[in-house]
Amino acid sequence: MFKTGVYCIEQTHNPNNLKTLFGNDKKISITLYNQLAHDVNKNAIAEKILLNFTDERGAFKRTYSNRFEEFDGRVLEEIQNHFSPESQVIFHDAAISDGRTAFDFFKQISPHFPHLRYYASDYDPYIYVIEYSNIKVVLNSSDVPIEALVPPFVLNLTRESLRYPFNRLLRLILKHTIVRKIVSQYKAGLLKADKRLIFCSKALGLSNEDTRFRLMQHDLLKQSPISEKVDIFRAMNILNRGYFTDDEFKIVIGQIFHALSEKGLFIAGSNQDSNTAVHGGIFLKENGKFQKIWQSGNGCIVEDMILNYRPS
Repeated sequence: MFKTGVYCIEQTHNPNNLKTLFGNDKKISITLYNQLAHDVNKNAIAEKILLNFTDERGAFKRTYSNRFEEFDGRVLEEIQNHFSPESQVIFHDAAISDGRTAFDFFKQISPHFPHLRYYASDYDPYIYVIEYSNIKVVLNSSDVPIEALVPPFVLNLTRESLRYPFNRLLRLILKHTIVRKIVSQYKAGLLKADKRLIFCSKALGLSNEDTRFRLMQHDLLKQSPISEKVDIFRAMNILNRGYFTDDEFKIVIGQIFHALSEKGLFIAGSNQDSNTAVHGGIFLKENGKFQKIWQSGNGCIVEDMILNYRPS
């Protein structure tokens, strides 16, 4: 059994092309993301593209507009209780995928804090597309191949469904033959790559129009790229045990702790689809530790690690 994919922009114009014969969603190539600027259904299709797209760690970039709407409203109330409107609040929103949830929250919080500085980051917002004959290989910023287009197939090279054995076999063969050859030729300077930015048009537009909103690249396992302490750090749908080991979680939480100012707030939560229940909370950094000051749903899934963290 196999599944074909969506590999050219014309296919996205007909909804029937986005489904398999059994009614399942086809994988839409990440190479089409930047071609949606004038498509009337661009937001819906962009969300479908990100639905099955993962980075080299296997972390999904799936996201939706208004994904945390109710949660964000309650979080804003807690922030307003903690900071005065005149405060110069420095906010770091990490793991934002294509930035649409960061755009949503900035629009909510910015009217209440005119001196806000909002940094929005993602692990790797760039892709590099190499074309070789009718094949396309997509690399991340570390030159790791993450997707291959061999029409009519679109193959995720970091994570593949177990339901389609032919796709798995084809993926395995391609990774060790033509994909390896294409990447080698690219590294040797024999092939060129088209660099593309995977931030949504709303977030890019906002960053150009409002100097308070800044987009950047950041790996949560590394030191904050912001030179000063931040007052609020938000990490949504990334503190997942499928993405980090326990040892890596200790590093991530430590980096967040050290990035925050004393009495700063750490916001963490996760959900599945847009506007579904968010399980998370808000943690206050004070006296060398985190303490929980508010909970949503069942709480953050790594709450124990956050509350037990102590700086070395």
